Amino acid sequence: MKKILEAAVELKTWACLSFTAAVLIYTVCSLAFGERSMDLVMVFELLGLSVGATLLQFVCFSGKVIKKMRYSVRMLVFSIPMFGVAGLCAVLFRWFPIQDPWAWISFAAFYLLGFIGITLGFEIYYWATGRKYNGLLGQYKAGKERNEEGKV
Repeated sequence: MKKILEAAVELKTWACLSFTAAVLIYTVCSLAFGERSMDLVMVFELLGLSVGATLLQFVCFSGKVIKKMRYSVRMLVFSIPMFGVAGLCAVLFRWFPIQDPWAWISFAAFYLLGFIGITLGFEIYYWATGRKYNGLLGQYKAGKERNEEGKV
């Protein structure tokens, strides 16, 4: 029961972060195109999209459902169904003319570019964080060696 409650709290936190990011991105893009308000229905569309993304993130990245898998494979396992979730939202909420093949090509291209951008952002973050912790580990080992030499 404790694990279920912990997972529920984790899911709720991820969903809140995802929803906040989606609304912020939508707001910035809307302002850039001269919009001054957001339709209430769009709020619920973004909420649905955020919940779908959160569930997929939990399955692919939490380590609680998929225990051992290479990160690159996890990214594929996440990105393909996420495209389906986004496509389903596009159809249900009429984000663009569904019968227009160029609209779908544009949608897929923007999805791919966004996915690549987000992936690169995380890779850069993990690379920088890894360098930081490697440096701290090196300092710790050097300090430990100095302390051991002083004791002898």
